[in-house]
Amino acid sequence: MVEKNIDGVSFELKEDFDFSFLSQYGKVFTVFDKQDSGYLCFGVQNENNKLFLKMAGAATLRSSITKETAIERLKSTVSIYKDLRHPKLIEIIEHKEINQGYLTVFEWFEGECMGRQYDSFDKFVNLQLEEKMDMYQDILNFHQHVNEREYIAIDFYDGCIMYQFSSCQTMICDIEFYSKKPVMNTLGRMWGSSRYMSLKNFN
Repeated sequence: MVEKNIDGVSFELKEDFDFSFLSQYGKVFTVFDKQDSGYLCFGVQNENNKLFLKMAGAATLRSSITKETAIERLKSTVSIYKDLRHPKLIEIIEHKEINQGYLTVFEWFEGECMGRQYDSFDKFVNLQLEEKMDMYQDILNFHQHVNEREYIAIDFYDGCIMYQFSSCQTMICDIEFYSKKPVMNTLGRMWGSSRYMSLKNFN
């Protein structure tokens, strides 16, 4: 295991990696290194704004896939974010090859993730009904757009939703597995609870 420290922010990897590319985007103020996706994500601040950087190629501790698979998967998401651009979808700004990896750059959104695995989950539960309904309408509007663009929403769950409590603003932050119609399930047992699946998928 290797411990890295960039701009005073520490994180751990299975092996070392060259992060010199980060300096061109600003100063790192946070890192997200606990995902099983194989991605490593950074929040960076420059003189103009904040950015969200998602990269593949580094050997993250909890990755469930190879570095090569993570790189190819991240590359494949670029066209999805471009095709589904929407006011409620985090905006992709740039994407490019980096040394032994791939990088996507997004606008930073000052919100909290709705996923029950995060500390902010209870704040979502305690929102007023009107606020919850407004959030729900934002999600429906985005997925109406997804449908109109001939896409199927795959692996959409609470961890894909961010919310800014001060302004009551909703943002979708993860559409990695959304796919153009028609879609065939080549995975088998999909992610998530069996209560949302057809009976034949219960076993």
